[in-house]
Amino acid sequence: MGKKTTMPHGKTWRLSGEILSPEALSDTEERQFSEIFSSFQNLTMSEPSLGVSAATMRGRETAARASLGYFCGRFGGDYGRDAVIKAFATALALPVKPYDFNTLSFGAALWLLDYVQEQDLQSELLPLLPQNTELPEPPAADFRYPRGLVSSVAYVLLNRRKSTLKEFRKLTGLLRKPDAANLRASFRDATLDYFGRFLEVCKRVAPATPPAPETAPTLSPFPLAKDLFSTGTKPPPPPDFRNLPERTPDVTFLIKTPSLIGTPPDKMQSELYYRRLTDLLSEFAVRNPYEICAASLLLERENDLLMNLNTLTNAVLACAERHLPWACERAEAAPPLYSAATPDYALHYASPEPPEEGGGTVPQGRLFSAQQLFYRATGYLLPRDREPSGELEAWFTAQGLSGGDSRALAVAAMALSAPDDARTDAEGGVWEAVCASRKAPGEPGGPCDPDNAERVAELTRQLKSAKQAAHEKEQLIRQLEEQLRDETRRAEQDRMELRGLRDTLFRTRAGEVSDFSTPEKPIQFPYQIRRRVLIFGGHDTWSKSIRPLLPGARFFERESLPDLNAIKGADVVWIQANALSHKFYYRIIETARRENILVRYFSFASARKCAEQVVENELSETPES
Repeated sequence: MGKKTTMPHGKTWRLSGEILSPEALSDTEERQFSEIFSSFQNLTMSEPSLGVSAATMRGRETAARASLGYFCGRFGGDYGRDAVIKAFATALALPVKPYDFNTLSFGAALWLLDYVQEQDLQSELLPLLPQNTELPEPPAADFRYPRGLVSSVAYVLLNRRKSTLKEFRKLTGLLRKPDAANLRASFRDATLDYFGRFLEVCKRVAPATPPAPETAPTLSPFPLAKDLFSTGTKPPPPPDFRNLPERTPDVTFLIKTPSLIGTPPDKMQSELYYRRLTDLLSEFAVRNPYEICAASLLLERENDLLMNLNTLTNAVLACAERHLPWACERAEAAPPLYSAATPDYALHYASPEPPEEGGGTVPQGRLFSAQQLFYRATGYLLPRDREPSGELEAWFTAQGLSGGDSRALAVAAMALSAPDDARTDAEGGVWEAVCASRKAPGEPGGPCDPDNAERVAELTRQLKSAKQAAHEKEQLIRQLEEQLRDETRRAEQDRMELRGLRDTLFRTRAGEVSDFSTPEKPIQFPYQIRRRVLIFGGHDTWSKSIRPLLPGARFFERESLPDLNAIKGADVVWIQANALSHKFYYRIIETARRENILVRYFSFASARKCAEQVVENELSETPES
């Protein structure tokens, strides 16, 4: 019997926006889980300099219990439930400080500005920005938005727990539901990727065998943890305990990940000792660091469990920060962005033109300059007072870039330097002008004519009203489209379920004789199931007979309440309806429909024939490797 876990009453737990139900642990699992947390809690009490409070450790243990079932559902089939519990408890129990979210605020600010620009939400954003406030200095200049605008959005994010809490909530409230879901999913996928790598460390890397200690061994499951976390205030350990990475590869991997992301392989291996750890960590990356920055603040606002997974959360945030452009320092002797010169306007290039009729291309007898070709392709004019910097191109090449890439970056730097200079001269450009129109008459940068200011205000209100109406219509259209997709999906699920029920009814009436074809090749039992297959219902004798035939499938007692978390992670659900209560049946069906999971029905009373059904279905729906 599983031991009932103690969780805060009435608390709703969410992971990536998905509601979770804490899963009960068996007595053995509970003992293993508690021993790991107790070991590190004792270490925290003995090492106050670690900076992790007892309350923080209790919060992490609560988060671990709430999300453990989700991770077991994801990884238990590949690594075994016991291994997942041990690895997950270790990752969440290590006494490391929480990552500083504020370092990601400018990355999140730029992602939000891109989103506002894409969705045309400027009029909704501007009222949320601070006025007459000292703003933080952005870490880098952006070619798309002025510094003042980036700093204003970052100010709202940095002060989200204090003075700008209301504005922060409205700002994140601008996200459409599908876009917010994509943000959560990006952080979840990165977290699962990292935890999968950690499980590989736990499974594949065996720590070096230490020499026999002279004293009695400790009962702690992590005897070297104290040495690994040592702050240097105590005498060094004996010589035979110095090679900690050799002896604790799992803990070393977790602790050193934030500092080693983005380091060369030789440096990484000198810290991690094992080549397998180096390979696993060097391949860990995030697809879009700006997206992870924005996702972290959204998940924090929602009190999502992904923000309280200790070393797993830290690894994803550190990886995102390391991939931001300003994570590196500027070169001490940075080459110039361009060379001051008059471009070459000579007509050197013969550009082929398509004929009026027919296919192919024919030369038209005209020559073009590089500036003309750029205009023909883009509609823009290249700067008239500068050329690409040869020094910058050589600098890029010295960093390891190919000649073509170095030249392309040098041209880009030259082209982008012109609007950057123009923006600086104009003190912000269009965005700053729009912001200035919001100021009262007489304020620095505000409109001077009161009548004109009233007219601007009226037009602004009309524009906002029109945009709001258009936005509401777009939202209604999107909602109707989502409803249509949901109804179409439900209808397809109903058709598939009815087809299965019809086949089951036909075979039952005809007897278990002719309707189930014998496989071309006899199936060898036991058969290892590769997909996540859940089986509900059936009499006890039937269940006892079919279990040995299908290792890898997960069976549920007909008198036990179905594990909804397990259903959410399944590939297919099989139901033996001859011994399953209506209450349990409808809970299973409702969850499967909501999660878009296939439902199949057994057509026979024979355990072997039912097992053949499962295998035939898996072979028909699993692509060949």
